[in-house]
Amino acid sequence: MKNESSYEETVALVDNNILDKQIYVVNEKYWDIKESIIEDNEGTSKLIVAVKKIYHVSTNSETKQIIRCRNRLPNHQDNLILLTLLSIAQNQRSFLVKTTYYDILKRVNWSFGKKNYELVEDSLDVLHSLHITYEKNFYSNGNYINFSTYVISSIYKTNEVIEIQFEPKFIEMMTQNKYFSFLIVNKYARLKSPFQKRLFDILIKSFHNSLSYKIRWENLKKKLEDNSKYKSDFLKKVKRAIKAINDFTYLKIELEDYNGLLQFWCKNEEKIRYVQFIDYLSRDLNKYGINEAILRELELKGYLKKVNDYYILSLRDERLKELIINSKPFLHVLKLFKIVEII
Repeated sequence: MKNESSYEETVALVDNNILDKQIYVVNEKYWDIKESIIEDNEGTSKLIVAVKKIYHVSTNSETKQIIRCRNRLPNHQDNLILLTLLSIAQNQRSFLVKTTYYDILKRVNWSFGKKNYELVEDSLDVLHSLHITYEKNFYSNGNYINFSTYVISSIYKTNEVIEIQFEPKFIEMMTQNKYFSFLIVNKYARLKSPFQKRLFDILIKSFHNSLSYKIRWENLKKKLEDNSKYKSDFLKKVKRAIKAINDFTYLKIELEDYNGLLQFWCKNEEKIRYVQFIDYLSRDLNKYGINEAILRELELKGYLKKVNDYYILSLRDERLKELIINSKPFLHVLKLFKIVEII
């Protein structure tokens, strides 16, 4: 499936609620699934409703995740295509994405054969019908709220161009919430199994504000929707996934097992934050008074150092420091990333 041709990094800004709760199914055994036959303007099809109930400790109540879709439930490959489209939408700064099958395949590093074109087309059909609902487990502005929306409202396909209209509510949620993570999609795509991708989703979200993440192995098993009966078998899968994540993504992690309490350590949090910082700036260079050349200088010369819960931006370049200090929008970004000092 891999396409060896190179492509610039495809970065998607993803709300941490989505990373934690997911919008694709790894193992149907973890969902209550009901099917019905519907008829509408698109003809007769199967409507599938999948519900996952979760006891939420913070709210002391049962919460639900609900996925509705035509004909089949979304899987990890559909999610990869969605992240690619989301990245294009964010780069184009538009709810309407204009792209091609060739462009999508190139961004996810898939070969250009007929089989993969058909996989993309099938994913687009699934995503077009996808509706997600979160009941009391979507965290926004300090509260747990309900959230419900279609993801894509319309798709127009020709032999040359695909026009995809995202639901504004979905895109706004992805970009306006301050609790987000960055996924480099073409590196994320190198994680081959849904287990590996799901573990990456959980860890990158969990490392948003901390260098470590603790969880009982049984609870992680449920999050990963894994069928392993024994802890030893499950941990073998986790360790293989960690190796793949360390090899193929920018996230570097270690694992320790304390009698079933698993602790994941992020070994390069400062680098992750700096990748996110540079990617955030790249989305609207004019707003921050910089160009591509300056952005590359920042990327090459700068790095973050963590002190307690905050960061120090080290540049060792007076001209770049002066540019940042004199830009109010730039200072807002520093605050967003908890950067309190420039040296």
